[in-house]
Amino acid sequence: SGLFGSSGAFLLSCLANILEETAIVIVPSQEDGEKLYRDISFFLNLQSLQNGRLLFFPQGEILPYEDASPHIDIVSQRIKTLSLLLEGGSRMIISPVTSAMQRVLPREILSESVFTVRSSGEIDREGLIMRLSDIGYSRVSLVENRGEFSVRGGIIDIYSTSDAGPVRIELMGDSVDSLRSFAPDTQRSVTEIDEAVILPAMEVARDAEKSAPEKEGEMDTIFDYLHDDYTIISYEPEETEKRASEFEGEIVDRYLSISDRTSVPVPSRLYILSDGITGLMKERMGIDLYSLPMVNSAGSSAICYDAVLPESLGMGHKGIT
Repeated sequence: SGLFGSSGAFLLSCLANILEETAIVIVPSQEDGEKLYRDISFFLNLQSLQNGRLLFFPQGEILPYEDASPHIDIVSQRIKTLSLLLEGGSRMIISPVTSAMQRVLPREILSESVFTVRSSGEIDREGLIMRLSDIGYSRVSLVENRGEFSVRGGIIDIYSTSDAGPVRIELMGDSVDSLRSFAPDTQRSVTEIDEAVILPAMEVARDAEKSAPEKEGEMDTIFDYLHDDYTIISYEPEETEKRASEFEGEIVDRYLSISDRTSVPVPSRLYILSDGITGLMKERMGIDLYSLPMVNSAGSSAICYDAVLPESLGMGHKGIT
């Protein structure tokens, strides 16, 4: 406790470098998460440490039960984080509590949805088109944004939600004749690549809100993607628990407001409710981080320093130190 300014981020950057198991840092809000992620990344870079193990799991930024999808960049970040967790290894994940409460697509479904296109490989054109549609890609005439694909004869452009970015596949029959990255603004091919990983462009969890089978346990949580020995780090625990309780209220209110006129799943099928998330935080008790303002002897949060006027700074200049 008593952390001040970015000292908490510095501490977590040190932990991120030495942790042998995965840790998930639960924060009260999206803004807290974004700032903490930026600060930890800064300290890792400052120490010339790799930040590839640091991940961010953003919230969807839409209301519970809202008939809409998050922005594709948010979906991309969430899917990318989950896919990296599937690969294993020790990670540090920064997650707003509302994001950690939302259930996600099962590990098996995500694993089956990810595929790799390789240069000089074999691929079925019609099968690829169908698969892209099944995992949420939108067919357009010109690919400009993540989650889009286009087909022009034997040329298929895909803007993957992974780090692969936009790729252009040129087919000769069922063979991949050319695999290149391309620039969406100019539509020109850039460089040849050996392979491109294609991740889903939608969250199955969000589609589940449009149907209402009353089965529990069909969807996973981000915690199901972690190894058994993971640790939860609670950043401002009291604020985090308060936000979890508020979010549960929002979920239940939205459910009650629409369940009498349309069929939707019960809240527990789509979310971990506040008792569940706080129970996990206590069960996996790792580190609780509290920020406290520094105060001087007068009880003020201002920090004052004595200043003296030096005799000289050289060349006749004077200043304050």
